[in-house]
Amino acid sequence: MQIPHLQSLFLALLIVFFNQTLLASEQTPQQRLDIEISNYTKICTTSECAKSMQKMRKFARWKEAKAQLILGFAYLYGDGVEQDTEEAIKWLKRTVFNDNPGAKKFALKATQTLEKMYRQGIGVEQNVAQADEYFSLLVEQGYAPTLYKLALSYEEKDIKKSISYLVQASETHYAPAIYRLAQIHQLGYGVAQNDLLAGSYYKQLVVKDYLDSREQLSGIIASLKTNPTPEGTEQLVEFERMLNIEVITVNPDGVVAEDKLSNSLAQFKRSKGKFTPATGSRIKGRSCGKTSNSCGTIQSDELEDLINEGAGSTDGN
Repeated sequence: MQIPHLQSLFLALLIVFFNQTLLASEQTPQQRLDIEISNYTKICTTSECAKSMQKMRKFARWKEAKAQLILGFAYLYGDGVEQDTEEAIKWLKRTVFNDNPGAKKFALKATQTLEKMYRQGIGVEQNVAQADEYFSLLVEQGYAPTLYKLALSYEEKDIKKSISYLVQASETHYAPAIYRLAQIHQLGYGVAQNDLLAGSYYKQLVVKDYLDSREQLSGIIASLKTNPTPEGTEQLVEFERMLNIEVITVNPDGVVAEDKLSNSLAQFKRSKGKFTPATGSRIKGRSCGKTSNSCGTIQSDELEDLINEGAGSTDGN
């Protein structure tokens, strides 16, 4: 009597999934974006924060990757600025191709966002080919969340390849990949069952208090005590030591996201020297002033910002 019930339940779940997929396919790009915006918690909710967001443009124009990414998200979600998908994509793409030192982590996040937008048709027409290009770029750059997603797609057809992607993602301490590796070796899914290896992965997650890693490691410790081995005894000491470490989660209630935005802006200002453009001719191809740097033609959005800054600036920056 259990089997027909399970078959009916499975059929019902399939119908629900099909209906949800059909509903999503009938949504417009703007409707999908509206759903994303409704699930986003805005951080820039004061007039002072909105002013700080406008000041971000100066540093974003000077290829500060973090400022570019902040602007991209701000325009995408209408956070501190008027929502503008085209403007969001412009700044996200600038972040993606930012080759300044230290830009990589911000570029990867921007690439991931664009990949999702084009794959799901969020705010733009769905473009799978474009999404695949961004996805490939993320894989080439070793972006852990993308490697993890790729690993899961290979689990059923090629467990060895799946594990190789998980290992690569785990090297950046990406918790979901580490947890999945622990599960695979603990259950012996496509590989020889190995509690010691599984325990070594759970051990990395205990300090992060990730999911039920503490409980899983406790179970492995109990198993090793029941079936002791020389190698297991040595590992057992380390597992128990890690399990006894108290995890303290600090929640900085006094630090809100808006403060972080102000802190970032202050950091950019302190490093202003590295952004300051050369002065002199703005004619393309000619040197600026006494420098050897070539001048690029000024963009329309930069001109608008410079005019706004000149009209509204009170701090001289």
